[in-house]
Amino acid sequence: MNQEEFVHLHIHSEYSILDGSIKIKKLLKELVKRQATAAALTDHDAMHGVLEFYLACQAEKINGIIGYEINIEPLYLEDKKKPAHLVLLAENEQGYSNLIKLCTIANTSGINGLSANSTNVTWSELKKYSKGLICLTSCMKGELSQHVLSGKNEQAEQYLDSLVDAFGKNNTFVELIDNGIFEQKNLIQKLARLAETKNLEIVATADVHYLNKKDKDMHLSLLAIKNKLQK
Repeated sequence: MNQEEFVHLHIHSEYSILDGSIKIKKLLKELVKRQATAAALTDHDAMHGVLEFYLACQAEKINGIIGYEINIEPLYLEDKKKPAHLVLLAENEQGYSNLIKLCTIANTSGINGLSANSTNVTWSELKKYSKGLICLTSCMKGELSQHVLSGKNEQAEQYLDSLVDAFGKNNTFVELIDNGIFEQKNLIQKLARLAETKNLEIVATADVHYLNKKDKDMHLSLLAIKNKLQK
C-alpha cells in the first residue's frame, strides 16, 4: 500500500438510519474511482449493510473492513442518560462475531434509563465481547471528545485507560476528525497531545455521511427528522 494513501475507516451508509445517505453501490464506485485499496463501513446502530458492502468490496478487490459505531453507556460523563459513540472495527473472525453479538444486544435489549429511540450496550457487555476488535474513539459525540471539549483532562485520561483495559493498547486508537467544524480544530490538537501522553497511536478519519457536497442539504434534513423523533 502507498504510504500516502488515506484509508477511510469511518463511513456511514444509508443503513445508518437518518444519519447517512450513501448507497453501497455508489460508495464502491467512488472507492474504485479513488483507487482505494481498503475502506471500512461503520454504520451507526446497525450492521444491515455489512454483507452487501463486503461482497461489493471483494468484487472490486478492495479490502472491506467490517465496523460498527456503537452507542455505549457513559462512564465518566455527568449525564448518565445520554449514550456516547464508539467506533469498533473487526480485526478478525472473532471480532466480527463479537460485533454481531454487541449489535444484537443493543438492538434487542439496550439499557433501561437511557434515551429512547437509541440502541445501547453496557461497559460490562462491551468488555465481554471486546476480543478481536479495534477501537476508535469516535467523533465529538464520543465520550473522550466530550471530556476534552469540557476541559476535563483527568476524566479524559481515565476514559482512555478504560478503553485500553477493554481492548488493549495496540487496539485502541485516538481518532482525529476534521470536517471543517470550528470545535474540531482545537479538539484535534488536544486529542493528539493526549494520545502522546498516554503513548497511544492516532488515526485520522473523515466520519463520512454523504459522498458529495451537493448532498449536504439532504443530510441535514435527515438529521432534522432524527432529532425531532428523539425529542
